[in-house]
Amino acid sequence: MDFLFDLVKEFVKATVREVSAYFLRKQLLDKDNKKPTPRRRKQKGGFRKKK
Repeated sequence: MDFLFDLVKEFVKATVREVSAYFLRKQLLDKDNKKPTPRRRKQKGGFRKKK
C-alpha cells in the first residue's frame, strides 16, 4: 500500500512540474514575441530562361 501511495505521489509531482514548466515557458515566449521578427522575402523557385 505504501509503495502504491509513493508511486501516485511521484506521478502527481511529475505532472505538476510539467504543467507549470509548460505555462511558464508559454508566458515567457508570449512576452518575447510581441513584435514580429523581420523576415526575408521568399525567393521564387524554378528556372527562368532569359530571352
